[in-house]
Amino acid sequence: MHTYFELDVNHMALFEPGKGYHYTDTGYVLLGYCIQELTGKPLAQNFRQRIIEPLKLSNTYLEFYEKPEEKREQAHAFMGSLDVTAFINTSFDWAGGGLVSTTKDLTTFIKALFELKLFRDPELLQAMMAKEGYGLGMGTYAFGDKLWYGHTGFWGSALFYQPEDQLTICITFNQVAPPFDTTQVIRKLAEEMR
Repeated sequence: MHTYFELDVNHMALFEPGKGYHYTDTGYVLLGYCIQELTGKPLAQNFRQRIIEPLKLSNTYLEFYEKPEEKREQAHAFMGSLDVTAFINTSFDWAGGGLVSTTKDLTTFIKALFELKLFRDPELLQAMMAKEGYGLGMGTYAFGDKLWYGHTGFWGSALFYQPEDQLTICITFNQVAPPFDTTQVIRKLAEEMR
């Protein structure tokens, strides 16, 4: 956030508050600060107590803020042919994408989200599931004749859920810019699952 203000990004808004929408990880970073302020606990502790432990996500942790339960090699991240794993903090944006997880844990998470195991108010889930575009933390995607809800990550990860048939797609390409259209791969997977 210091860099955000040093670079004067706060004066580069695309529109006035409440007048539009544009995706940015900065919103998630600000949300992380709000969570810490409201609870008086570090973000990692909030994730652990509110999500990770209740769902028994044994291979999920906030990188650089806590250690994994088991020592496992983390998947390598690539920018083209360059393996950046050893010299870039791949979780640099903290609340905007600092969690390390497995496909199994992510599948458990998204199912629990749609089964309302993480909060009590079903209207919150509805707010997350925008009719089109992007809701509160999830995008809406039409793959075939079904709507899927989920999110993609900078390093080529993707998590989508189709509640009607309770189907999940959870994959990673470990690549910022793969030489193919990842959306087409995901679309093909979704169509094959029908």
